[in-house]
Amino acid sequence: MAKRGVLISIVCWIVFDFLTTTTGMYARAVLPHLQDPVYAFPELAKVVLPPLALGLFYLAMIATVMSTIDSYGFIAASTIGRDLLWRFRANTSEDRVPGYTRIGLWISAASATVLALARPTVIGLWHDIGSITTPALLMPVGTALLERGRVGPRWTTAAMVLAFVVSTGWVLVKAFPPPDRPPPIRWRRAHLRRPRRLAGGVRDGVGDPITTPRAVWRDDLRRHRNLKEPS
Repeated sequence: MAKRGVLISIVCWIVFDFLTTTTGMYARAVLPHLQDPVYAFPELAKVVLPPLALGLFYLAMIATVMSTIDSYGFIAASTIGRDLLWRFRANTSEDRVPGYTRIGLWISAASATVLALARPTVIGLWHDIGSITTPALLMPVGTALLERGRVGPRWTTAAMVLAFVVSTGWVLVKAFPPPDRPPPIRWRRAHLRRPRRLAGGVRDGVGDPITTPRAVWRDDLRRHRNLKEPS
């Protein structure tokens, strides 16, 4: 029964993702000049729905957001309160769990508020969170499915902490780059179409010069450092 339930949930998940993806593609075709893709669903609803259905659609969106906040908020509160605070406290009874859960709820709410203010876009927020949590959980989840070659608790904890620290450092460096960091390399389509001809900086069929990727990077670096082109 559990296996059948997992398969049914996967099918429902596929249908849900198909509906959201096709609706987003339809919104892109109907609203080509939309400035912010986050507002694709509300703007598309204004175009295709009558006033009564539009109001119900907005209520459904608000209900979805509120239910998600409630569910994830309580999950985070239970994780922080029971799995962290209560377990780290020695010789504590079960009666202290509700108090620790309330503390976890406040911590999770504050953390969510800080993340929402730091990354206003949902795509950027999921990208950063996934980039931090996925490396930390990759090794424990992957080795847990193996009968042989499982890693011990200490090595698992060390791998999780190391992956979390490294990925968090990369995300912070990307969000707050140093002032003297060179600019990224600007790759062009010609670099991928004719890689052999680019080695000498030759000209294409029209006669326009094609610069090599190293020359493009050197030009960006000179512009970044305000250096003059050598004669």
